[in-house]
Amino acid sequence: MNKKLFVTIILVLMLSLSQIVLANDTNTADSEKLKNSLLEISIDDAVKIAAENSSELIKNKIQMSDADDLIRDRSKGKNSSKNQLEGEGFYNGDYLSAMLHKNGYYLKEAKIQKLTLEKGKDQILKSLEIKTKSAYYNVLLAQKTVELNEKVLAKAKENLKVLEIKFDKGSVTKLDLLQGQLAVNQAQTELDNAADSLSLEILSFNNTLGLPFDQQIVLTDEIEYLEGNEIDLEKSIKKAKENRLEIITAKENLELTQIKHDTYTSYYTSGTSYYRTAVKELSYAKNNIEEVYKNIELDVRQKYLELIKDERALKNNDNTIELSKEKVRITSLFYDYGKVTALDVLEADTSLAQTEIARYKLLVSYNISRMMFDNACKLG
Repeated sequence: MNKKLFVTIILVLMLSLSQIVLANDTNTADSEKLKNSLLEISIDDAVKIAAENSSELIKNKIQMSDADDLIRDRSKGKNSSKNQLEGEGFYNGDYLSAMLHKNGYYLKEAKIQKLTLEKGKDQILKSLEIKTKSAYYNVLLAQKTVELNEKVLAKAKENLKVLEIKFDKGSVTKLDLLQGQLAVNQAQTELDNAADSLSLEILSFNNTLGLPFDQQIVLTDEIEYLEGNEIDLEKSIKKAKENRLEIITAKENLELTQIKHDTYTSYYTSGTSYYRTAVKELSYAKNNIEEVYKNIELDVRQKYLELIKDERALKNNDNTIELSKEKVRITSLFYDYGKVTALDVLEADTSLAQTEIARYKLLVSYNISRMMFDNACKLG
């Protein structure tokens, strides 16, 4: 009976171990499959993934929890300080500290810390959105650059074949053939450089999102013109002065400094350095408000001018593209009638490709400037 029981236990253990090994093999296979699979990502998905993997947001969450604990502790401290002030035998430093507690200085300080972290979280999210979308656009730009350079290389090779045939027939010179070969070599170099740039942009993109460096990705969105409402610069500046973290913090610090000023000037005489320092600090805090207003307005105006500059450059480039297309059409027509060489046609095609690449660059620059301006004004 004991022997049968022993054999049964052994069989159960062997079965369990085989299931564990099978499960581990399955998990490993799934992990490898995920690593080697293509990850399709929209621009909104990218922002979401980056936020989920952001160490800054994790740190902010921990700090806000610490700030809550600090507020609770200092709320108790404020209540106990009222009792301390009614007692006797406190040294000057202890008594002054109790007065600051009673007047809400330390509690206010903790609340400012919490407010800064709350507003800071919003800024982290917005900055992360801009950084992620910029990385997304840069990958798309690099992909477009590769595509256009592939077309240029294909045309250069096609042109070289024509030149080789004509050279064998004696209808073109050795110089024409060499120029065709150089054109292929240059196009190949440009394509190789574009491919390297794409690899670097993908690496940077994966790092921004917190993905494995070798994760293969497919971006499902295209580079599109970011539409925005007509800008009223003065209203934008006013909104920024109301909502920017810098001014909110400056105003809170002014209130905090006011509490310290009132406490110190009621405790010390006007002839002491502590009294004079408290008066100076309050004056600095008031002046800082105006300085912050100036810096905010300067930042908004600068972001606005950068946006206008990029928008103008984008429109000018659209005209350049149309002119380049017309040049390609006319050059091709002249080539059919023997008025220009195949190299002239290739040069026109290459110029058009470069202009189109420039447009994508300007479009990315404009979209980033739009996001930066909106963030500066707290418009979105």
